[in-house]
Amino acid sequence: MSEFDFPSGQHVVVVIPDLTRPFDSELWLPAILQALAGRRVEVVVALGLHRRLTFAELAPIQSICEEHRAALRQHDPDGAELRQTSVQPPGWFANDLVEADLIVCAGVVEPHQYAGYSGGIKGLSIGCAGRQTINWMHGLEFLRESTTGVGKLEGNRFQQSLWELASVFDQVWGFFVVPSGGVYSGPVHAAFDAATQDAAARHFFEIAQPVEWLRLVVPPTKATNFYQASRAATYAALVDRPALVPQGWLLVEAACPEGIGEGSGERAFAVAMQRGVDVLLDEMQGTHAIGGGEQRAYVLATVLRSFRMAVITDADLSELEAVGISTFSSFEEAKATLGLSNAGLVVENPFHQVPRLR
Repeated sequence: MSEFDFPSGQHVVVVIPDLTRPFDSELWLPAILQALAGRRVEVVVALGLHRRLTFAELAPIQSICEEHRAALRQHDPDGAELRQTSVQPPGWFANDLVEADLIVCAGVVEPHQYAGYSGGIKGLSIGCAGRQTINWMHGLEFLRESTTGVGKLEGNRFQQSLWELASVFDQVWGFFVVPSGGVYSGPVHAAFDAATQDAAARHFFEIAQPVEWLRLVVPPTKATNFYQASRAATYAALVDRPALVPQGWLLVEAACPEGIGEGSGERAFAVAMQRGVDVLLDEMQGTHAIGGGEQRAYVLATVLRSFRMAVITDADLSELEAVGISTFSSFEEAKATLGLSNAGLVVENPFHQVPRLR
């Protein structure tokens, strides 16, 4: 079957990720839209609670959509057109998604902190959901679950809930790219299963002995703000069999031109961090209600219970002082100030090369 043999359906919604995912929209979107020629097509940029794309960032996608006569919109988690669907967990989605004959969910499949692997149905169930749904999916209940984690799929309740949310949609087709790997298209579940097998074989590597520090060089797609860049540390620290000695150093190298981040989720994360590690860890054991974005503060607090962390950047990340994370302008400065030995490891892309012990 061709990558672009999409099933029938006149009203089609194509869901694509925002710029925090390494999906090459300028390469893949024209081919997808060409294969859907003659149908009524809308392209939705799945933002979740991330910030909206700027005019300049959106312009290439807008040009592609105009050329192929497709409508384009960015997802609004608080949009007036959202309606509650009859599923549990509670699903809030836009009318055009619920009423579509076919949804093409496009994206990348790579390791993810909660879902095991990003991509799949997550771009729809989270990226295109209402704020109520996103907040529910990022509650403390899932963070406490041992089945959620980087590269974990079996029994993963977070992943299962994503599929339950998507059960209201009539027909969903997956189009998934595995970085440095293959392209998988087909019914969304089958395409995701094939892609995760590929990603599992490519995106982890093993070392024989734990090291004293990891220098995690964040790629541009995740280096725009600390909210995204911090995932490099949490993936390396919370993977099964982490490659770091207890209280070893996680050195996140990222430009972070947007600082902590500009979206509502990123700002909620920044506010939560001001409560400090001990308070966050205490709250994580209780029934404290949290909103989308805050969950990253709890995950980071969990990491800081076992390891130490610093950021290599020129950005102002003063919000991190409350949790004891320092910043340095270069790796050499960090190494000298922290008194690090040479017993470390440089990881050039910590999202697609997650280290762990053999």
